[in-house]
Amino acid sequence: MSRSRMALALAVAVLLPRLACAADDARVPSDLPLGVSPVLYKISVPPGGEPTPAKAALGEKLFNDKRLSVNDTVSCATCHVPEKGFVDHKPLSEGVGAPKQRTQRNSPTVLNAMFNATQFWDGRAPSLEEQAKLPILNPIEMGQKSPDDVVAKVAKLPEYRDAFQKVFGRAPTYDDLAAAIAAFERTQYAGDSPFDQALTFGACRQSMRLSLVPRSRRNPVSPLRLPSSTVIPLIQTAGLRCILWERLVYPTPC
Repeated sequence: MSRSRMALALAVAVLLPRLACAADDARVPSDLPLGVSPVLYKISVPPGGEPTPAKAALGEKLFNDKRLSVNDTVSCATCHVPEKGFVDHKPLSEGVGAPKQRTQRNSPTVLNAMFNATQFWDGRAPSLEEQAKLPILNPIEMGQKSPDDVVAKVAKLPEYRDAFQKVFGRAPTYDDLAAAIAAFERTQYAGDSPFDQALTFGACRQSMRLSLVPRSRRNPVSPLRLPSSTVIPLIQTAGLRCILWERLVYPTPC
């Protein structure tokens, strides 16, 4: 069998199972960059937590709105500056308590935070939704006294009354506020870095070479320390990109 026919056969073998997963893949964005796994995305985003455009837009507005703080001076974006990679480049972040009081740690990035097992440096929040709630109520960060105070302040703003009604079908609640911010944060993923390209294309080329070598002559471990039998290359005509399925981690392409 020629190399071109073998490559085509490999692509078809992987594409067929992928077609069976089309319905489930409907909730995975089509623009995930290289290095961001669609499988990991589905695992990380709970059903119902998908960032719809309207919910993410509401979350972005809340993320950047200083009116969520007790004195209208601090927003989520104060410590997680989009132009700085969603951090502030300070040893300790500063909120409404500054300069007398500062946080105990610097601000972690929002980029790819959706893939974290837990949130905050100490892991005290189990999800993006729970993480979004805590800084608003922290006396040093945004300074609000209670969720009720936050909701009462937001509910007085006409643009938020209309937006929450449109997105959630009800008046603002603290849970919905956190869900909107989390939805926006789930759109902030990063990939296609030189490392992602080297990891993906390097392993793909190695796997393609191994597929042309008799099994008895193969090195059992590739240069990337992945057993050669655990990766399947998928050649896509758009850019001829190779997407790797690690069978030890994900038993099926779905």
